[in-house]
Amino acid sequence: MTKKIVSIFILSMLMLCIWAGSFEIESYDIAIKANKDGRLDITETIDVRFFEESHGIYRDIQYRFDNPNGNDFDPIVAEISQVKANTTFKTDKENGILRIILGDEDRIANERERYVIQYSY
Repeated sequence: MTKKIVSIFILSMLMLCIWAGSFEIESYDIAIKANKDGRLDITETIDVRFFEESHGIYRDIQYRFDNPNGNDFDPIVAEISQVKANTTFKTDKENGILRIILGDEDRIANERERYVIQYSY
């Protein structure tokens, strides 16, 4: 069971949402510490180059997965907690996705920004 959750989690890590043409991810690093209680402490470092004025980026993390057996009665639901970032951020949960919105509404991002996100999964 834990192996399935970790595998699904790693696949979801690859799903960074990118606004077409407005920026590129120059570097993406992830550090995962597995704890004895089964929780994962995760740090993501994302280096971004913006091509247009922007306030930041968002990162979607899936936390609800349909049962691999195909029924909706036994979904796998992971808990995401202790979310931190090196910049102003907001979170929103919808349809099994945690969206972390990185950046400040009142500030245009620099051409190059480094976003660091930490959370437990």
